[in-house]
Formats: sequence, C-alpha cells, structure tokens
Amino acid sequence: MHTLRKIWYSFPIQLLIVHLRYDFFLLLLWLFFLALMLGLVGKSMGFHYLFLEPEYLGVVNFRSFFITGIAFGIFFLTFNMASYSHQSHRFTFLAALRTPFTHYCINNSIIPALFLFIYFYEVYTVHRYTEDATRYEIISYFEGFIAGLMLCVVVIAPYLYLSNKNLKQIAEKKKIKKIFHTYTTPEDMLLHNPDRHSWQVDYYISARLIPRAVRRVDHYNRELLRAVFRQNHFNNFIVQAALFLLLVFLGYLVEVPLFQLPPSASMLLGGALITMFIAMINYWMGGWSFLAFIIIFYLIGLISRSETLSPRNKIYGIDYLQKPKEYSLSSINENINLNNLRADLRSGREMLNNRYNTIKKKYPYEKSKMILIGMSGGGTTAGYWTMNVLQQADSLVNGRLLDQTYLMTGASGGMLAGAYLRELYLRKINGDALNIWDYRWADNIAKDKVNALAFMALTNDILWPQHRFDYNGYSYYKDRGYAFEADYNEDTGYLLNKSLAEYTDDEMNGNIPMMVLSPMVINDNRTLYIASQPVSYLCRPMTTDPPAYLHDSETDGIDFVRFFDRYCADDILMTTALRMNATFPLLFPPVFLPTEPPVRVMDAGMRDNFGFEATYRYAVAFENWIKKNIDQVIWIEIRYREKIEDIAKFTPGFLDRTSLPINQNFDNTGQMMDFYNDIHTAALTDRLDGKIEKIVFDLKPVGKKERISMSLHLTQKEKKEVRNALQNEANIAALKRLIELLKK
Repeated sequence: MHTLRKIWYSFPIQLLIVHLRYDFFLLLLWLFFLALMLGLVGKSMGFHYLFLEPEYLGVVNFRSFFITGIAFGIFFLTFNMASYSHQSHRFTFLAALRTPFTHYCINNSIIPALFLFIYFYEVYTVHRYTEDATRYEIISYFEGFIAGLMLCVVVIAPYLYLSNKNLKQIAEKKKIKKIFHTYTTPEDMLLHNPDRHSWQVDYYISARLIPRAVRRVDHYNRELLRAVFRQNHFNNFIVQAALFLLLVFLGYLVEVPLFQLPPSASMLLGGALITMFIAMINYWMGGWSFLAFIIIFYLIGLISRSETLSPRNKIYGIDYLQKPKEYSLSSINENINLNNLRADLRSGREMLNNRYNTIKKKYPYEKSKMILIGMSGGGTTAGYWTMNVLQQADSLVNGRLLDQTYLMTGASGGMLAGAYLRELYLRKINGDALNIWDYRWADNIAKDKVNALAFMALTNDILWPQHRFDYNGYSYYKDRGYAFEADYNEDTGYLLNKSLAEYTDDEMNGNIPMMVLSPMVINDNRTLYIASQPVSYLCRPMTTDPPAYLHDSETDGIDFVRFFDRYCADDILMTTALRMNATFPLLFPPVFLPTEPPVRVMDAGMRDNFGFEATYRYAVAFENWIKKNIDQVIWIEIRYREKIEDIAKFTPGFLDRTSLPINQNFDNTGQMMDFYNDIHTAALTDRLDGKIEKIVFDLKPVGKKERISMSLHLTQKEKKEVRNALQNEANIAALKRLIELLKK
C-alpha cells in the first residue's frame, strides 16, 4: 500500500492528473494525432499513412523519418513549455531544483512516451506486414526518427539549460540576500506559505533518472520563487517566438521541393503552433482562458468575412478587377433562353460532325461508335485507377478507345488523370513522338500531392497569406490551391499549364473529345459547367422534339464561360478548372467566383461523383443526331469504389441512434447517386432505342475486402493493389466486352 501511495504521489503521475483536469486542449492535440495514426480519424482518406509512411522527395526512408523526428521533438518541447507556463505554479518545489524546466520535461514524459511506443509499434506493423519492408529498413526508420528527435533536443535544450535560472542564481542576479522567509505567527505562515496552494508531490525523477524525495520550500521567499518561474517562462517564450519566426521564414521557401516537409512533420509543427497559441492564452488570461478562446474564435469568424484581412482563393486567369457580377435567379436565367439553346445545339452538332468525320477517316469500314467516359472522384487513388484503366483498355484495342471517344466527364481525381491523358493524346496526334500507354504517365499521376499542400497550409495559410504571384496581368495570393496546381504541373511536365480557350479549336475540329468539368456551387447546389464550348443545353432539363427547356423546370446549372464572358472566363487556367472540380473541403480552399454576393464552388463529387448528369444531358440533347449517325454508344464508367456493396452490419449504441441517420445519409450519398443514375440509364437506353451499353470498371482490389483509401498520397502497396485491380473477374469481363464491342 505504501508503494502504491509513493507511485500515486510521484511527480509524473500527478502531472498526468493535472493535465487531465486542467489541460484539456493540450491533451486534445495528442489524442487527435493518436487517432489519425491509428486510423480512428480519416482512415478512408489515408491520413494514418501520412504518419506511418512519411514521404520526403518522393521516397520513404531515413531522411523522411529524421525530419518527422525533428518535428516531433519541437512538438514535444512546445507541449512542455506550454504546460510548464500554465502548471508550474502548482509545483513550487521545482524552483529550488538546479534545473527546474529540465526536471519538469523529464517527469512530463508519460504522454509522449506512450505516444512513441504506439507509434513505433504501428510503424513496424505497417512496414513489416503491409509494405513488406525488411527489418533493416524498419530499424533505419526508427534510427532516423530518434536521431531527429535527439537533434532537436540537443539544439534547443542547451539554450534552455544555460539561460533558465534557479532560485540561487535569481537571488544572486537580483542581489537578494534574504532568500528565506521568517514566519512570525501561524496566520503569517498560512498567508505567505508558498506550499499552501501546491499540488501534493512526494517524489520526482531526477536528471539522472533516479527517484528523489521532494523537499519542502515553505521556508523560501515567496517572491523569489515566483521570480524563478517568471524568468523560466520568459525564456520559453523566446524559444517559441524563434520557432514561429522560423516557420514564417520557411514560408518564403514553400515552392522549393527540398523544404516541402513530410505531411506528418507539417502536422506536428502545426500542432506546435496551436500549442504555443494555447500556452499564450492560458498564461495571460488564467481562469478566463475558456472565455478568451470563445471571443478569439468569434473574432476569427468576423475577420474571415473580410477579403482584405482574409484573402480568398480566386480563379487564376480571369478578371476580378471589374464590378462583381450579380448572382441571382434573374442573372442565372438571363442566358437560359431558346436562342442560346438553339445556337449551342447547332455548335454542338457541328462539333459532333467534325469528330465523326475524323473517326471515319481512320476507321472507314467499321460501325460508327460513340464512347462516353465518366471518371469518378476519389483523390490520387481514383486518378491512378483511371489512368491504368484507360491506358490498358486503349492499348488492348490498339488506340480505338480514345480515337472514338466523344465526351469525357467526371469528378476530382478521375478528371485530373483524364485531362492529362487527353493532353498526351492531343500531342501524339499533333506529331509528338510519345507512347501514351507508357506506365510513367500513370506514375506521374500517382505522385504524392500532400507534402506541398500541408507545408503551404503550415507556413502560409495558418499564419497569414502573404505571398503573391502574377498571371495574365492579374495578381493572386498563394495558398493551398496554388500549391496543388504547382505540384500537379510539375508532376505532369507542365503539359496542362494552358488556358481553357486553347482547347476550343481542337474540340470543335474533332481532334479530341470534348471535356466538361462540373464543380458544385456551395451556395445553392447548382452545377457550374466548365467547358471550352457553349453548353446551355446542360444547364436545365430539356425536351428534344422540338428542342426546348422543360416547362416549370428550374435552371440547376450555369455555363461558366457564358455567365462570366466579360470577365475573360475562357482564359481560366486548365489546372485551375481541374482543381475547382476537385476542391475537397478543408484539403483545398473553396474557390470564390467574381460575384455579389460571394459565391464559392467545391468538388464536383458532392453532387455527381461519376459525371453522370453531364453525360445524360449531353446524350439527351443530341439524341436525334446519335440515332441518325451512331450504331453503338459505349458508356464507360470508371469508379473509385465498388458499385454494389454488402450492407454494413452495425449495432447502434445510444449516441449512434442520434447521429446515425445523419452519418449514414452522408455515407450513403454515393449509393443514392447510383440509384438515381440507374433509373436514368434505363430511360436513356429506351430513348436511344437500345443502342447504348454501359461498361463499369470498379476499383476492387483482388482478394481484399477493405476499400483502398481515398487519398492524395498512395503507398507502394496501394499502388500495386490499384494496378492489380484490373485482374479481378468483373474488370476482366468488362475489358473483354469492351474489346468485343470495339472490334466489330
């Protein structure tokens, strides 16, 4: 019993209790990182791999873990500085020790040590049994992390050790001769005793890692004890300020790959920033901290409404200097009229005829086929899957797939790959000597996109957007959106660093298939159709005989180029249009349009993850032309997730019964899209007299039940699983059917 009491009243245990009672926000950061690492949060997005497989300059190795170790060391030290500034007054015995802060860090290591134990276990498990790494490689990862952690401690600790003063040094510096307090009465002792508000601690771990009994400090001068803590707190503040300035400096190097840290390091450094902020509020506001946090978050909300104080992400290439366009029902319906509809249909038929003639010149003796390709969203995973499917399918039919494609639509990652492959196809037919079936194009799409995003968020977006760039005569702020486009351009050799208008002639002349992007307007859930051709026929349900908009139907789409014609809309960068189509919440900043009131757009997958709506409306608009000229319509759907999935077995608890309807409704959004799509696919089959056949490619890994994470970072194991997914029975059957149809 005596031993248990000694353990209970030891400094490490009492510090843990103090954190649980008073430092909820600091502990929340540790719990958040732990949940990310264990896959309890964001597993479907692959966030756990960002910690367990930190990638630096394209590889996971000693250096990537070394940088992560440095970042963890900074987070560990800022955690100790924050809690020391907030809680050291409860442990007055520290002031009498030779190195108060050092002893505090040693005894405050239960939480970090537990975190590291779990982290190393998870790293070993993932790399040994999932990534098939050798024990030597795993040991090198551990060595790298520990070396980085030790380097951080070795660099920062000496300053704190030499600059932090103890009680005796403070007394000498202030020339205080009376370091002891003499109590004259019992009342005086009760009033001035520095131990009277202290937390009970009987033992602490010394710098030599040996348990030592705590000495009482009630005989010391109370003001002298406080002076020790104040001096230590000030020195800690100096270190925190230096770290903050370092991050600001790194913001100027954000585009240099050498300084694009692994996302795990960026997140840990972000945690260190938040810890500094919490420490500052706790130290200065004391018992009013909670109210201070509420007021600060309210003020942040007010500031975010101001474009001056909180710069907005804009569309690169178009004019924001003009008066914003009114966004209202009347302005939306302004261009939705019969004259524009008829003009757009005439233009569309001309483009179809040109594409038809181009195909007939190459395949004069084959039946006329029209291929429509829908590519689903799902991050880099969906992009890599889309690229593999299209490359392999096109190679198996000797190029007939892309040669006979009329339309490409979709969302997010799928379209990032589709646009890249279309550009390669265009360059090939224009005479460039390249093999569009080369695996390196798919590997380019699979490259990590998280490092640049996370580092930009850390050094720019969280602190204050301060860096700008110029394009097309306009100036824009750099942020996560810019970082993503820069990374995507670098990965794809800057092939898509061109305006939307540069595709107009090639699409109209029938050289390449038409591409339609369809991000969703957050304000009202309308679709913003981005295409180089006028597409008013996609913006509202219509009938074909005669061509007219359906009576009493609402305009639920906006033709981007026509709506913003006086803002030079077709000068939009293709990479920006693709990013708008892939703007997943939080990962990317929402894109603001030049409108009043401000209108934002986000990922197309929020409304239609498979490009179905655009494809369906396109086929309906040109139904008569298709019936007259096309023998077979082949609708290819490339999906990130399996279409038909088993019903989840789940027994809800008390809290689940409240949240389950909402959560399940969100989780089943994709399934609801499928139900809707199937109904309209059946209707379209009837309208086209059975000429249409749908071929689906599902990303279902061979011999694996779990879905591959929807991520911007793919592990080597995941890349292999994506490639091998074409070998499952359903996809083999789909490939065979596609070959059969295209060789008729």
